[in-house]
Amino acid sequence: MKSVVLILLSVFSFIFLSFQSFRSGLETPSSGWTALTSTDQVDQLYKKSAEKPVLIFKHSTACNISKGAKRHLEKRKIEREAVDAYYLDLLAYRSVSNYVEEKTGVKHESPQVIVLHQGKVLYSASHTAIKWKDIKKHIRIQ
Repeated sequence: MKSVVLILLSVFSFIFLSFQSFRSGLETPSSGWTALTSTDQVDQLYKKSAEKPVLIFKHSTACNISKGAKRHLEKRKIEREAVDAYYLDLLAYRSVSNYVEEKTGVKHESPQVIVLHQGKVLYSASHTAIKWKDIKKHIRIQ
């Protein structure tokens, strides 16, 4: 009887923790993305942008439009030699998103793409205006 109770508790704990992760929006970025999880990392992106463009994708895991924009970007191969691509989970790291808005001067929206180069915002778009062809122009992928 004890073992059955322990098994049931384990199963319920697993389900509860899985649900909590889902609700909090925790999502692992797909291949090609680097998770953006801290304000220190944002500061480092500005330094990195001196060498090559940096793309920030701000994503709400609870929004279908955001999921569609993420799929749109992931269908394209983000060429690591041309751009460093970062993924910001807005539900899990809202304070980081607020810092990106403060640092870039780009009003927060979701989904949103921001391209930085040499410490300046070259391009930003949100919602259905996020187009790979426009991003390519700013990161100079032929």
